[in-house]
Amino acid sequence: MKRLKYLALPLALGSYTIAAEEMVMPADISWKTPASFLCDTVDERSHKAEELNNAGVTLSKEGDMDGAITEFIKSITSDTTYSDPWNNAAVAYWKKGEHENALLALSSALKLDSQYPEALHNLGSLMLQKQDFDTAEKYLKSTVQIRPDYEKAYLNLIRLYLTIGNEEKAWQCQKTAAERNPENEGMHSILGQLSLRLKKYPDAVKALERAIELGDKREETQSHLAYAYFMNGQVDKALELYEKLGIEAGQKPEDVRSLITKKDKGPSLGSINSVEYQAVADCLSELQKELV
Repeated sequence: MKRLKYLALPLALGSYTIAAEEMVMPADISWKTPASFLCDTVDERSHKAEELNNAGVTLSKEGDMDGAITEFIKSITSDTTYSDPWNNAAVAYWKKGEHENALLALSSALKLDSQYPEALHNLGSLMLQKQDFDTAEKYLKSTVQIRPDYEKAYLNLIRLYLTIGNEEKAWQCQKTAAERNPENEGMHSILGQLSLRLKKYPDAVKALERAIELGDKREETQSHLAYAYFMNGQVDKALELYEKLGIEAGQKPEDVRSLITKKDKGPSLGSINSVEYQAVADCLSELQKELV
């Protein structure tokens, strides 16, 4: 069945602990098929299920989780082979704080379709919030194996690797993400920032140039590129870009040049000298918002 709409779970800050054997069936799900469905053809039930699922998605986006769950349950009852409403119900349950039901719903979705990328991603995201990093990595990696350009899954994988302090693995993951999403400026911007952190200056230059080419005109990105130029030995390009940024900010070219110290020390421009985790996290968060 063609999926019309699905929901993706945003990464939250909280965490929880729950054992798989403690999961319970949602009390409000009734498995008694309404009489009105018994005479429907398979196609009619499928169409009804899609309409009910889409209605639930709309209610969920409006913030009515109870109403959304009601529609998702109707959809599931209408067509028990339809995996989307299970995935969507999981997101709604999670937003309500009903974590057990959320995990159960995702499990049900994956029993119907073990290759369902949205459900795999959502389960990986929940495991990441639970700080079960091995399980989270497993499901998130499965997601990008099935859908190599799945942006959100890469973002959560990068969050995971940064959280456990594996910057090199985060960089490798981000490099793959940028290669598989070549037109996404945010992916290249993050790659550039991670490259700077790891002193991979040629990679930083390439990634940040591409991000700007694709439309990332933020001063922060251009400043990082100027710094990458300098550290990569492209001093003239660094000076040219620093001057441009200074003039745009109302500074005189000579004043901007005075900010450049000896070559062995690099630009003396405060936070530009190092890209902190927060800069990467902020960029990840902004990109995540765009994908919701």
